[in-house]
Amino acid sequence: RFMKFAPKDEEDEGKENGGPAGGSEPATAAAEPEGTSKAVDEHLKCAMCMDVCTMPVTAACQHNFCLKCLNKWIRSGKKNCVLCRKPFSRDFINNPRINTTLVALIREAKSGGTSTAAARREKERLELEKNRPDHAKATSRAKKTGLANAASGRLMVTCPTDHFGPIGPEYDPEKGRGLRVCDNWPNRLDCRQYGAHFPHVAGIAGQSDRGAQSVVLSGGYEDDQDHGNWFLYTGSGGRDLSGNKRTNKVHDFDQEFTKFNAALKTSCELGLPLRVVRSHKEKKSAHAPDPANPMVRYDGIYRIEKCWRKRGLNQPKLMCRYLIVRCDNEPAPWSDLDQGDTPQTLESCLGARIRELDGLPEDQKLGAGRGIKCVCAYCVREEGKIKDKGKLSKPEREKMEKDLRKLEKWYDAPVVDYFDRSKTDTKPAWDWLPDKKCWGWTCEPPKTGQTQGDKKSAEERDREQFLKQYVCCHKKGKKTHILKDPVTLPCGHHFCRICLEGLFKGSGTDVARSSGRSLRVKKVIKVCPCKGCNQDVTECVNSMQVDRGMGEVLKERMAKLGLEYEPWQLGQKASGSVEGAVKEDASAAQNGVAEEEKEQKPIDVLADQFPGVDRGLIEMLLADQDGDVKDVTVMLRKMTSQPSSKKQKTKA
Repeated sequence: RFMKFAPKDEEDEGKENGGPAGGSEPATAAAEPEGTSKAVDEHLKCAMCMDVCTMPVTAACQHNFCLKCLNKWIRSGKKNCVLCRKPFSRDFINNPRINTTLVALIREAKSGGTSTAAARREKERLELEKNRPDHAKATSRAKKTGLANAASGRLMVTCPTDHFGPIGPEYDPEKGRGLRVCDNWPNRLDCRQYGAHFPHVAGIAGQSDRGAQSVVLSGGYEDDQDHGNWFLYTGSGGRDLSGNKRTNKVHDFDQEFTKFNAALKTSCELGLPLRVVRSHKEKKSAHAPDPANPMVRYDGIYRIEKCWRKRGLNQPKLMCRYLIVRCDNEPAPWSDLDQGDTPQTLESCLGARIRELDGLPEDQKLGAGRGIKCVCAYCVREEGKIKDKGKLSKPEREKMEKDLRKLEKWYDAPVVDYFDRSKTDTKPAWDWLPDKKCWGWTCEPPKTGQTQGDKKSAEERDREQFLKQYVCCHKKGKKTHILKDPVTLPCGHHFCRICLEGLFKGSGTDVARSSGRSLRVKKVIKVCPCKGCNQDVTECVNSMQVDRGMGEVLKERMAKLGLEYEPWQLGQKASGSVEGAVKEDASAAQNGVAEEEKEQKPIDVLADQFPGVDRGLIEMLLADQDGDVKDVTVMLRKMTSQPSSKKQKTKA
């Protein structure tokens, strides 16, 4: 049947290639992998080209076709099913929908499972990574200059993007040196290739539930203070960047410890190592690269010691703040010593007085660093102004005094959500090892690519994915169950046959008329039971058929994964909540229809509305108007209001 309406050139091409007629469909079958399951080959074949469906479409009769084959069949003027000769609906002809559930089943059958397909895609990604250029490159079609439209070069390291701590030589297969302090690159895209900081735009790399891996100092906030071995860092968020406000400097709402800010706080609580990169855009810092020589530089491993929230100096909203201290085995780029940091270096950094913490309650204020001279950028700057106070003019002195009063007021502003890791009993994950006399891990590093303690096998992940994807839409939010005898509705939702019958049980097909012309039949419109879906499924429900092909493939997949149907789906008696829910829904639907029919009796409605009118007269009017309740209601209102109008005229 398919060959009759196939174009002549496609038939000839098929004969010349030595295969059956039909054009490119046999070539698709030849290109399929050998691992396609038996159930897919037998039950998910297109009824026209007799090949495994590509972009499958399911008709109301539950027969599956390729979208391309169906379009050819319809263009030839035939609008009936190839197998059962049942006519297609107008909506199905105008807009056939691809059955995504069948697409997923066929894909899994060809690839061997969800986890196997994910591993294969990861392998293909690594192969494609090797063919990328060595540096970020913009094509000749780029409309903007520079690296605005550039693509990143290939990754030079093999560590995952969520790798914590230093990147050693084991992750550098080409050079065998890893990531070292003072390594620099001309831009953030090149920095990404060597794993120092993977995001090429965001300043924080991390996950809220696991911690942060790296940060970049690029002068994004005026409250940031950089002192080399330690610095104060501001979190992200708080700005409204919608529309054309991409460069908005004003904070519209408070920063919260969520997303990237939560990742930094998690690193503070656990004491995780943090890679720090400084950019030439940090123009206020003496420890950043020179702006005359633009670059980004890797400065080693740091650790977050404290975090809090306080309003900004020139911002009315709260901002997340972090105290980050250096803990690296290599010397800093600005250090003349031939050794890395020591515990003494850490203690001296923590002993510095931070004036913006003066707003803490008395019981939380720092003790050791209280009397030490403040070395923050604001105090150093204002101290220099005080020394030169005699050289300033009167307006400049007044402005300086105003700024000092504003600064002192900001110092005393309240501090909220303060956390100091050193005052907890938790041992940091990255700390000084006395026996080795170096910084290192005090516990197992966090596992990459998954949360702590996740040891699920590939089969378990496939089973979980199956239970999420191939379930009945009925009671999907409360307790799910696997599709058995699936029925695909025109809207694309899938139901078990027993669930769909229970939902529409007692609804009937036509509305019975008590009187009037018997030739006028009013059909019952049935809508998809899914919430928010108003698709008309009357034709599919009235002549309900089961998609046998999908059912057989699901059974084969369930046998491989060791899954079983619910007892109530197999006709067994069980005290399952799903069985009770289905029965309750069926009885509720039946009772609702009965009540609706009882309420829809027009004679009772009109008799209650017009108690003074004879019931026989109402029946006569309904018979005369073919049961039209609206017309009869208008007539009865006129009849009941007519005597009162006559009385008013006689009185007048």
